Amino acid sequence: MPPDDGDKTLVLGDTKKVREVTGEMPSNLDVMVVVVEGKDMGREHPIMKSKVIVGRDGGNADIQIVDAGISRQHAEISLDKTSWYLRDLGSTNGTLKNGTKIVRATLRHGEKFKVGETTLQFLCEEKTQNQGGGKVYEIDEEG
Repeated sequence: MPPDDGDKTLVLGDTKKVREVTGEMPSNLDVMVVVVEGKDMGREHPIMKSKVIVGRDGGNADIQIVDAGISRQHAEISLDKTSWYLRDLGSTNGTLKNGTKIVRATLRHGEKFKVGETTLQFLCEEKTQNQGGGKVYEIDEEG
């Protein structure tokens, strides 16, 4: 990927350190999307930076999904200050959230969105010291 020429944000108020944020994730967050419907059902895609591209496998997207209905660079998931956003990147088949095509929409923990024939669930939780019990997903089963 080419170097990111995006905005650089200076985070102030942290008395322990002052850091320049250039696409890094806050260390206290555990963020991922999980395929809950589609060919890759159950597959987890960790989000390790503040901006990732979702696209078809074989392309150069950060999150690659096996689905012919997905564009090579279909959608973007990004963190803007304190909120996560989902943005369609001009894909052929669109990006749906709650059954409606979106251009840009807020993305909250547990929400689902659809690209091609694949439904993904966005998970964003604060990391805890003792993470017992495993993860819970809502997987849609046909049948």
